[in-house]
Amino acid sequence: MNRISLTSNLPETTLGLYIRDLRLKRRIPLRKFAEKLDKLSKNSAEGEYARTTSFSPGFLSDIENGRRYPSEQVLEMIAEILGVTVEELHDNDHRMPTEELQRLHAVNPMFGFAFRRAVNFIKAEKLTPEELLQRLGGEPQTHHNNQDNAPQ
Repeated sequence: MNRISLTSNLPETTLGLYIRDLRLKRRIPLRKFAEKLDKLSKNSAEGEYARTTSFSPGFLSDIENGRRYPSEQVLEMIAEILGVTVEELHDNDHRMPTEELQRLHAVNPMFGFAFRRAVNFIKAEKLTPEELLQRLGGEPQTHHNNQDNAPQ
């Protein structure tokens, strides 16, 4: 479910709002959501993580309001409780994937060179996000059927 519109450069939602929408659709109160995350973390194989982490309604409210961002481990638990994939949550996280880019660069330093070339190309061509996605073959889908935005 991609919520990027070609008529706007701004996403229609954020990761936090998307999580809140899913939680409310499933009628899970914030306090109960925190309890479920606590229980899931204690039962997880990440023993040390479970002992050092506690989920409060305030922490989850901060995530939903965009004041905090969940780690990958927390995102996995949120996805499990809400019955969605981590990828679906990632699709609604429109922040720069800096950690992922750094990991790729650490695995192969040529990625750093490739990313720098890509950024320079985007700047030189003055590409919009939509134009970049088109060139990468991943044009965002819209909720409407508009002939003007159809790929040529």
